[in-house]
Amino acid sequence: MKQSTLKLIFVAVICSLALIACQPQSATPQGEENTPTVKNTEVSSPATDVPATGETLVTIADNQPAPGLAEIWTVSEDGLDYVFELKTGAVFSDGTPVNADAVVSNFNRWFDPNDPARGSGSYEAWAAAFGGFKGEKDETGVPKSSFDGIEKVDDFTVLIHLNRPVSDLLTILAQSDFAIVSPASFNK
Repeated sequence: MKQSTLKLIFVAVICSLALIACQPQSATPQGEENTPTVKNTEVSSPATDVPATGETLVTIADNQPAPGLAEIWTVSEDGLDYVFELKTGAVFSDGTPVNADAVVSNFNRWFDPNDPARGSGSYEAWAAAFGGFKGEKDETGVPKSSFDGIEKVDDFTVLIHLNRPVSDLLTILAQSDFAIVSPASFNK
């Protein structure tokens, strides 16, 4: 064969390999269920003092709240109770299930200075968003924090209670400072 023919064959093989490499590949073998994963990298945030890149309950798309870990949510008429229904089947990158217990653990760590998982973080984003922490009161005895607590309703549902309405709560919860991370990472 001539050298020019060999060059053409070589170029054709290289182009074919490049096209194959550019094709989208499925990370899930055929027949297996695709389980969503929340990335939980080892980047530390000064606000939380634990790995920070998780996923938030809600996101913002087109300037509107959109699903994140929560597929749907409802708000009470008085604006004091928010019920979040979580996606089922999601896991953190360490294999820990994303469920109501994980969400409650994250909120309790942010809100309660006495929570064993709190660590040494200053939680400035929490203070800025909610005005204070559990047990803090102003000079008139009113809780400083607009956040009153969170409870597990069932394995994939949480209820957030507020002391007073927070009109931009969903926008606040979409901030990366309020990303839900694996409770297993709290002590790392």
